[in-house]
Amino acid sequence: MHVVTFYSFKGGVGRSMALVNVAAELAKLGRKVLIVDFDLEAPGLRSFNFQSVVPTCPGIVEYVSTYIETQVAPDVQNYVYQAHSFPETDGSIWLMPAGLEDSGYEQRFASINWETLYAERDGYLLMEDLRSQWELTLRPDYVLIDSRTGFTDVAGICTRQLPNAVCLVFTPNQQNLFGLKEICAGIERQRQTPGLRHPRIHFVASNVPNLDDENEVLSRTLEEFRKDLNYAKLAATIHHYNSLALVDQSIFVLDHPKSQLSRQYGHLATAIARSNPEDKRSAISFLQAVSRDYPEGREGLRASDVEVRIEEILSCLGEDNEVLFWLSRVYRSAGKWDVSRVLLERVISNGYPDVRARLDLARIKMHGRWDERDGAITDLASVFDRSESIKVSDLLFAIQLRLEDGRVESREISSSNAINFSSIEDIRYLASELNKDRKTLSISKEILEVALRRDGLSDDERHNLTHALAIALIGLGELASAIKLFEEAGVDASTREITDAFNFAVALFWHGDSRNTALFKRTIELAPSIDEMSDLNRLQCLAFSNWAAGNTAAAHQYLTKANFVARTKFHPFIFSCWSYRDVQWANYIRDLDDLNDLFLGENKTPPFLIAQKNTT
Repeated sequence: MHVVTFYSFKGGVGRSMALVNVAAELAKLGRKVLIVDFDLEAPGLRSFNFQSVVPTCPGIVEYVSTYIETQVAPDVQNYVYQAHSFPETDGSIWLMPAGLEDSGYEQRFASINWETLYAERDGYLLMEDLRSQWELTLRPDYVLIDSRTGFTDVAGICTRQLPNAVCLVFTPNQQNLFGLKEICAGIERQRQTPGLRHPRIHFVASNVPNLDDENEVLSRTLEEFRKDLNYAKLAATIHHYNSLALVDQSIFVLDHPKSQLSRQYGHLATAIARSNPEDKRSAISFLQAVSRDYPEGREGLRASDVEVRIEEILSCLGEDNEVLFWLSRVYRSAGKWDVSRVLLERVISNGYPDVRARLDLARIKMHGRWDERDGAITDLASVFDRSESIKVSDLLFAIQLRLEDGRVESREISSSNAINFSSIEDIRYLASELNKDRKTLSISKEILEVALRRDGLSDDERHNLTHALAIALIGLGELASAIKLFEEAGVDASTREITDAFNFAVALFWHGDSRNTALFKRTIELAPSIDEMSDLNRLQCLAFSNWAAGNTAAAHQYLTKANFVARTKFHPFIFSCWSYRDVQWANYIRDLDDLNDLFLGENKTPPFLIAQKNTT
């Protein structure tokens, strides 16, 4: 159970509206939310457009009054009711009202002397018992308390005793800044006292004018709030919203889910949930964000803040393997690979099935001590041996890690269960990503050959695999095998596929087969005009095709445009028909220079044939 108080020093800032909409957003996501109306002087939570008809139900005032009369804490179940439900997610909103809004409410409220209650009647223990009953009897995921404004006894109960977190909602002006300084100071003083709760504070600027801040009045005021209240970042900014739905007490995240206001309430709900160490989904979301952006995690956090959050999460979810896995990634991002390794070994020994845990552990071992490489290979073998499909990105990462050990054989990967259980679409993706050097091309070739032996391939699947295999064969300098593949597939100068025409032509050209000319001409026929083309690979291919077909002037035109496009916009990797693999930008420029020399009459041999000769 995570208790959050919504407090504002002044009224009229949209505090109750924010609370109800956050409650609805959390409940939509499947959480059970209890909202408590502790604004006893001006109760208002009942008035929102909830699903249920408002029942006759006592609340906080009657709860405390009964205790004063009997000296026995009442059963909280008699003081709450379900206000809204979300059957599709099993979420719900429950309400503990301020009290029975009848003619006797004001008298009952006035009869409560909170100072005497705490000084002489164990009021502190009464509130602790109430909190315990919420947790043990109602079992909500979240309790959201709507607190009274100003400096009051009730405000102290709500902002210091009961909550795990406090949402300080304010309109940015000097009155609010003065009041919030005192409230923050009180919460900070409590943090120095052992045994008491140490609420986290979420700062929320609300009812903010949605105007052009040309003179930076608003930005200067918000900066003053940030410095004086000592926070790094607002949890949310709620802008002023002109809508009659506000008059009707509409719950915006339900009635107007696509509105700007609903999105802003959603951001606040996310910020609150991410600070809740008991909320597994939100804890994982927090750990994921920090692992990607350590330590800020989109919240402007410091490393010490992250460690505090981690301790809180571990205290609640320290036995959950998924949480520990993401925590291992946080420590890896922080450079604490030894801690990350311990966590990974623990979740793996606990049977955590996510293949990424094995991959992360293998990565740490592979980049650690030399004598741990065999352990990394064992971890990777367990990934390749899985008799189930795994994400293609994970499989690619496993292959790349395995390649870091020079003893790997292509067949070890191509014949693995992980490849056999991969879809044809994933096989094609792997082939395209393994098109970087001779070693990866060899693996790509064998993976494609294995896939082509599968039963039940559709015509499109067989064609696509054949095309990918032909590229791998040419890149390895195995021209005769590529030519045979095209011939068996029935590719000739009448093909409608420009890629088949060009690749078949290249294999024939470098093999010395005169059939290449007709196929290069077919490539030129199928290509769009040079003005319509900006793809670097195609520009290079058309330059080569025109040169091979005897169109030298056109070849130079395409080559010039390829040079211009390449130097105008950076591309990390580009497929080059001169190297017949993906090359880095600088190597692509070098390949264009080699082609220019070839077009000018120099005797040039493409890199893939030079490498093939060297290996033979």
